[in-house]
Amino acid sequence: MRSTVHKQNSPPSRTSLIARCCLTPVVLLTLFLALDVAPLSASLFPEYRITYSYERGGAARPKISGHIVVWLGSAYGTEERNRGLASAADVSNIEQPVFLFDLPNLSEYGTVEDFDFEGNILTWASLTNGCSYEQWIHIYDLANPLAKDNWPASPEAWGCQPVTNGSEVIYVGTGMQYFPRGGSPIERWTIRIHVPHWRATTSLIDEIHEHCSRGYLYPNCAQDPPGPIYIDGDTIVWNGYSTAEIWGFDVFERKHFTISTGRPRGISGDLVLIVKLVDTTTAVMSCVDISDHDNPIEFPIATFVGFAGFAKASDFMQNFQPRIDGNIVVWQDYRNGNWDIYGYDVTSGTEFQITDDTAHQRYPDISGHTVVWTDYRHGPEEIYAANIAPVCLAPVQGDLNNDCKVDFTDFVLLTQNWLECNLAPPSACWE
Repeated sequence: MRSTVHKQNSPPSRTSLIARCCLTPVVLLTLFLALDVAPLSASLFPEYRITYSYERGGAARPKISGHIVVWLGSAYGTEERNRGLASAADVSNIEQPVFLFDLPNLSEYGTVEDFDFEGNILTWASLTNGCSYEQWIHIYDLANPLAKDNWPASPEAWGCQPVTNGSEVIYVGTGMQYFPRGGSPIERWTIRIHVPHWRATTSLIDEIHEHCSRGYLYPNCAQDPPGPIYIDGDTIVWNGYSTAEIWGFDVFERKHFTISTGRPRGISGDLVLIVKLVDTTTAVMSCVDISDHDNPIEFPIATFVGFAGFAKASDFMQNFQPRIDGNIVVWQDYRNGNWDIYGYDVTSGTEFQITDDTAHQRYPDISGHTVVWTDYRHGPEEIYAANIAPVCLAPVQGDLNNDCKVDFTDFVLLTQNWLECNLAPPSACWE
């Protein structure tokens, strides 16, 4: 039973009076801040090999959603687009990944372009040359092998750059549009939302933004098709290939809004990841908080000078492969003379290195605390992963809530019990 200290039972000594009067929470805080607490030692994260090329025929360009990783097959010595199967693995236990299955031949209709994966939805475009020639958009549901969707069927329309939020697929579509006044037909570029036919009674195609490739002065027309598209939840972001303005669209509110300038490189919740050139030798990577669509807040997170590993600034802008999930950004970086994977914690403002092998590590992706990438240390491309969740290396003295750190939470716990005593007899509390 808890004993309560009563003053009248046993008068406190002079020493205890000093302790009671002087060691107030303010004094305790001063002493607390003076503690010599050893910080966690810096360490790269343990890495785990997911694929073995001699068994699976090579692997590249992984995408991760939750605990499922999907990657493309590749031939030895190549690092470009897939010309064969895709495969999937469950990395719930990252130390013992479970190979799931080979997916249907993604290159059935041609070379795979613009591969994306979220939830159970896998989407890609077939054929080559960006949006310049006929392409098909394909959807595959990992949870339902019979659920497939291929479109458009018309030879006068095609699509490219598909992305998915795990429910809908967003893509750039094009077709021929004829205008009055005897004008020639022009290519009509649109950003479209497509709901797979097995998720709706009818296949919905909802056009949310329009460009016209030859620059006719009609409403919403522009000279080039939209640039890369990104989606998370109900928010879509993109910009034009030849324009610097970044736009957003809230599907739920049916509202367009302006985000910033530069190039979008991802979105997670209310954070949009962007990159912009400062001059011919410098680029800045930033996050934009779009929680208030009318007043986006931009803050820089990394500056790149010299563009090591790239021949020119435009190559860097297109290919340093940043990805964002939650409050963590990852990218491939050439600062050490080879490609490594780096990360940045937006909340704490801390940059950290994830890989340091002398071979290349490229094309990262992230979901939660799991980072995956294409690794070249064995010759053929392989898929590797790391869990970047904090790891407690050793207990810390003064850690009252067992979170492997001593901070104000521990101080609050200490002050809550200050001068509590369970000794029996109660007089022992003041001896």
